[in-house]
Amino acid sequence: MYLPALSNMEQRRQQQIITFGGINYGQNTQEGQLADCRNLTAEHFPCLHPRAGRKTAVSGLTAPEQIFAAEGNLYIVDNGALKLGDSTLLTLTPGKKQLAAINSKLVVFPDKKWYDMKTGEVGTLFASYNAPAGSISFGEDGKTVTAHLGSYRVEKTGTGTLGIREAHYETDEDGEQEYIGEKGTLEGSNTFTVADSYTLNAETGALTFANERSVILAQVNNDNDITKKNIQAGTLFRKAERPKWTGGEYTPETLFAQLPAGQYAVVTECKTYQNRPITPPGGTPKPSPKPYFGIRYDLYAVNGQSYGDSGGWEAMGFRAGDTIRIRGCTTFPENNGTHTIREIRQSGETYTLVFSDGAFSKHGTEAGAVSFERYIPEMEVLCESQNRLWGAAGGTVYASALGDPCNWETFDGLSTDSYAVAVAGGGQFTACCSYGSGVLFFKEDMLYKILGGYPAEYTLYSYHYPGVQLGSAESLININEVLYYKGAAGVWRYAGAAPELVSGAFGLRQYTNAWAGRCGQRYYLSMKGKDGGYGVWVYDTLRGFWLQEDERNAGFAWSNGRFYLLDRGAKKVYLTGQDNSEETRVPWSAELCAMDEVVHNRKSYSRLLLRADFEAGSWLKAEISMDGGPWQTAGQWSAGHGQTRVIPLLPRRCDRFRIRLSGEGNVMLRSLTRDYTLGSEY
Repeated sequence: MYLPALSNMEQRRQQQIITFGGINYGQNTQEGQLADCRNLTAEHFPCLHPRAGRKTAVSGLTAPEQIFAAEGNLYIVDNGALKLGDSTLLTLTPGKKQLAAINSKLVVFPDKKWYDMKTGEVGTLFASYNAPAGSISFGEDGKTVTAHLGSYRVEKTGTGTLGIREAHYETDEDGEQEYIGEKGTLEGSNTFTVADSYTLNAETGALTFANERSVILAQVNNDNDITKKNIQAGTLFRKAERPKWTGGEYTPETLFAQLPAGQYAVVTECKTYQNRPITPPGGTPKPSPKPYFGIRYDLYAVNGQSYGDSGGWEAMGFRAGDTIRIRGCTTFPENNGTHTIREIRQSGETYTLVFSDGAFSKHGTEAGAVSFERYIPEMEVLCESQNRLWGAAGGTVYASALGDPCNWETFDGLSTDSYAVAVAGGGQFTACCSYGSGVLFFKEDMLYKILGGYPAEYTLYSYHYPGVQLGSAESLININEVLYYKGAAGVWRYAGAAPELVSGAFGLRQYTNAWAGRCGQRYYLSMKGKDGGYGVWVYDTLRGFWLQEDERNAGFAWSNGRFYLLDRGAKKVYLTGQDNSEETRVPWSAELCAMDEVVHNRKSYSRLLLRADFEAGSWLKAEISMDGGPWQTAGQWSAGHGQTRVIPLLPRRCDRFRIRLSGEGNVMLRSLTRDYTLGSEY
């Protein structure tokens, strides 16, 4: 009896990956893409390879916020200070800063300070002076303002007593509290210099006293009674010529030591104390001593400063060419306004600002307290373009005067003027940057472009494009005239037309607080996830895919051909692209996207073939998971060069198959091949 021969219906197949792509957190994955990875680089594309090592460039930081490269130097904002290496250049308020370089100055907002990168000088962008009432006068020529530039004033600094005795007791042999005398008793003749009144020079701080004379405050007779002489409430003391005290080691308050220059005291109470009962602590009342005389007083000192001895208006930061706001005129309110200083003069104690002809319509002494201010807007975003600082505050876009970050309100009709324009529409400005021959300003859902060579020529255009996400202004990076930035819906690239999304591989994952940097053609991006954790991703702009390096809250800077990474958690700055002498062997991993062979049939995988090169000391481990099951180690290797590793697998039918590779050190994974057999649909 013959039986029919049955043919083998198994379909043995092989699939090879020779091109490894980037991450894809979405559903529509492709062969060679990664579901997750750590510490890989695209430099060796199409192979998989760990990133280069990092070395510590700066350590010992306290609370680093950001790094900034300018003029070949790396500046660090750390714990409320701007630093260069170990040197503190500026003292700042805590928190995130906006930095920009213009000419040789590095400016810092919101502190409104600057550091000259060539001379080492420091200063503030703003300048202000509040003149005392009646110290300002406007000239008859209609263009000058004169002032005594000083802020000296008399202020109360303390209180005290004199001659008011304090009873002192000691415990005798029987345990009784024994009265042994008073603390602060006057003795002998006490002569003082007194005056009826004083006048203060607010410019120099000099006090002039009226009707000065020497008097004896009090006379102590043989019975220790004190008689007051020439003293009453309101008496003004300048100094004591011969203070004497009793009380042994019990020293009273020392008002009547020589008072320093500029200090004086005023009597507030003057009286004779009589028959006050004295009760020792825990004891019985004792007979009171004889009546005595005492006073209470307030102590005053002159505080403030003079600008005249240190340069006058210039010492306060004002310069010829500054446009300043004048406010507070009540006698001549018409003189309030914004004017540009043309010249600064000094003659003796008179300091004069010269403005344009006809700047002021009234002249004479102004009774009000006048303020002078070089105004700087509270910038929400900041950048430099064509030798001007640009920024936005509220709904207004500003540009500083040409080459001058200190002046934002100079409007003389010149090409060097400042610039300001109100922008229609709501929403907060989120970022700005120089781009080509113009400047771009972003909101989360808008882009504004300003073109032109000088203020009279500037024109603003608006576009309803996806903008920069709030809190991600530092994600703006220009790579070959293509802008990359983090928007609310993902990462975008802008090349002059409508922006294009380049972060489709992130799927539904959402991130905020993005900081970016450029290293060659690669766009580095540190972002915060919804779980609060941070990560560093790298976008290869040439090949169009992403890789994740690690979990760090990072900032970036490129300086002198070197790429720096700030690790806020480790409080260090690292130099990237180095050997592995500090990190030893970099740990890495790559989980390939699930493989279903694009068929509905069940499959049986029989083996994997890995082709990889290993550097000395490095190793690689392969793990597999079928249909979402647990990861199982398939093999681990640590040596060899240009060899194919065969990983036999126990036959098992499955629908989806995953592979995870991990290791340490330099491993070049060149290809991965899987053998499988198609089965039925069930």
